[in-house]
Amino acid sequence: YWYQSRRSNISKSWLSNGYKIKKLNLRNRTVVFMRACNDLPVKIPDVFLHGRIPRNAKTELENFFDYLMEKYGL
Repeated sequence: YWYQSRRSNISKSWLSNGYKIKKLNLRNRTVVFMRACNDLPVKIPDVFLHGRIPRNAKTELENFFDYLMEKYGL
């Protein structure tokens, strides 16, 4: 499905961006990509979920989560 040489692998371009081939039509020379499921579980310490943390820490965490959601399109 893809060209692979000693120096580079063209599939790295879509794999590194979280996509995989869903459908390949060699006759019409078309490719349909889909988001690959690379979800990993994240352990969030209980103190952040159920404990009391300073107000500034809460704001900082919420801003960081907003940043991550925007960056990765979550």
